[in-house]
Amino acid sequence: MPGVAVIGYGAIGKLVVSGLAETGAADVTSVLVRHGAEAKPPSGVAIVHDAEGLLASEPAIVVEAAGQQAVREYGVSVLETGTDLMVIATGALADDTTHEELVSTARAAGARILLPVGAITGIDGLTALRASGLSRVHYTSTK
Repeated sequence: MPGVAVIGYGAIGKLVVSGLAETGAADVTSVLVRHGAEAKPPSGVAIVHDAEGLLASEPAIVVEAAGQQAVREYGVSVLETGTDLMVIATGALADDTTHEELVSTARAAGARILLPVGAITGIDGLTALRASGLSRVHYTSTK
């Protein structure tokens, strides 16, 4: 069974970890949390505070569940090891520098950047609607 490491253990990170545990689709090896943050992941899941600790278990994939800053802070470190990175905070990729750094690192290391469909469906829909004349949007997000 593939190992999965998760960056962040807030609302989204907890859903990722519990969902993987419930389905048995993968073993969560570790979660990266900030120093001082309280985290009580399931038994057997290591709590780490840096990219080195996160990657120590050699996960098949790292799931970012901590926001755009986490993508910028840890993305390159994950990808340069050849480990695939799932980016939930896809807005981080709107920054050209971040996007270029991640893509070039992934290509050089043979890693993939994965974007979950639920995170980008809204963008696809808005792009399609803009082509049909949409000029304003009011967006509300709840986590």
